[in-house]
Amino acid sequence: MEYDLPIRDEWPQYVSATIAQIDMPRPFHIAELPVTSVPNLVDGIWMVDHKIDRHNNLSTYSNIRHWWRIPRRIGVARLFVGTNNNPRITNDGYIVAPVSVKETQLKLELPEDAVVFRTILHAQDWFPPDDLRSQFSVAPVFQYSRFSNEGRYLDGTLRLFGDLQSAYQVVECRFWRNIFYELGALSRGNERTAVEEVVSRIRPRLGEFDAQSAIDWQRLGKAVLVEAGRVRLPSFQISFPDLKRKWEVERDEAMRGFSYDEKQGALHLQIAEESFETSVRSLCAHSILTQGHQWTCRRCAHKNWNSIDDISHTLKCEVCRVEFQIDPDFRWDFHLNEFLARGIREHGHLALVWAIGALLRDTRDSFLFSPPLALYLANQEKARPESGAELDILCVRDGRLAIGEVKSSERDFTKKTVSSAH
Repeated sequence: MEYDLPIRDEWPQYVSATIAQIDMPRPFHIAELPVTSVPNLVDGIWMVDHKIDRHNNLSTYSNIRHWWRIPRRIGVARLFVGTNNNPRITNDGYIVAPVSVKETQLKLELPEDAVVFRTILHAQDWFPPDDLRSQFSVAPVFQYSRFSNEGRYLDGTLRLFGDLQSAYQVVECRFWRNIFYELGALSRGNERTAVEEVVSRIRPRLGEFDAQSAIDWQRLGKAVLVEAGRVRLPSFQISFPDLKRKWEVERDEAMRGFSYDEKQGALHLQIAEESFETSVRSLCAHSILTQGHQWTCRRCAHKNWNSIDDISHTLKCEVCRVEFQIDPDFRWDFHLNEFLARGIREHGHLALVWAIGALLRDTRDSFLFSPPLALYLANQEKARPESGAELDILCVRDGRLAIGEVKSSERDFTKKTVSSAH
C-alpha cells in the first residue's frame, strides 16, 4: 500500500491481511514540531490518498499488480475505511479519507468483489447529512441479485480453466474455439438438418395447428418430446489424428503469409508442434477435454466410451458385458467436458468469456468483475421470483463501471433486445 500526500510524500506500508490497522502519515510541519510549542500549527484535519494493492489480483502480467480503483460512490469507499469516516474518491478512483492529529491509525478492510458489486447495485447512495444531495437520494429499483443461469455456467467454466485469463487465452485461439463449438454444439449445417427432420416428423402428427389454442400447444410440446429424441445427432468426440489434422490445417494457414528459410521454417514447426501438444495436455489436466476411447461392440452394436483410467488390455461392453482385446489400430479420442458443452449449446457462454477477457486484456491497472447476475425487485415474495433484469457484463475497469449484453452472434441482437437494454 502507498499513501500519497499533496506534497508528494509517500508512506508505503505492507500488510498480509484483508483487515489491518494502518499508521496514518502526517504533514511535515505537524510531524516535526512539538505540540506544546505552536499548538495552532499542529492541529487540524488533512486528507490522505490511499493507493491499495488488490488482494484478488487479476493482472495479466506477472510483474504488474492491480490497484483498488472504484467508481465514485461514497458507499463503496466506506466499505474500506468504515462508516465513521467521511471518505471521498478521486477522479482516478482512489480512496481519500480524512485524518486528524488525534488519529494515528486507520482500520482498513478490503471487501470481496461480490460485496463491492452488491453495494453498487443495491445500496442507496450515501451522503453526509449536511450534503444537499442526501435529500434527493432514493432507494435502488432492484433490491437483491444472484447468479443467473449464464452466471452459474460462467463461474463453473472459469473454475475449470483456473481463472479468467487462462480461459480467455484458450477461447481467443481460433483453433480451440472452433474445436469447442464442434464438440459442444451442432454445426450450422447439422442444426439445419436436424430442425428440418424434426419438422418433417412433427407436421404429420399435428395435422391442423391453431396457435391460439392451448390444447394444440400441448399437442405440439408432446410431439417435440417424442420426435426430437428420435433424431440422430452427430457424435461429439474427435480422435487424436483428426484433431492434429485440423490443427495442421490451421497452422499451415497461419504460416502461409510468412517466408522462412529452411532452418527457420523447421524451428517454427517444432515450436508449433510442442505448443499444440502442451495445449492438449493442459486441457486434459484441467478436465476440459476427457481422454479415452470410443468403440462399437461387435456383438450388440452398442457404442461404448472408456476413459483413460478404465482402459487395460481388454475392453468390456457395458451392455452385453462381453470383453474384447484392444484392436491393433487403437487410437485415443477426446470428449469435451459435458458441463462446458452444455454451456455452449444452451447459453453460448464462450462469447461471454471472450468479451470479459477482452475487457481485462485492455485494462491498465485495475479490474474486477462479476459473473452474469439476475436482478430482482423488492416486492417479489415468491419462492421462485422472476428476475426483473439480467446483466451479462458487470465489471469495474480502471475505476469505471461497465455493464453490457453479450450474444454469440450479431443476429441475436433484435429490436426487443436493444430496447430492453435501455
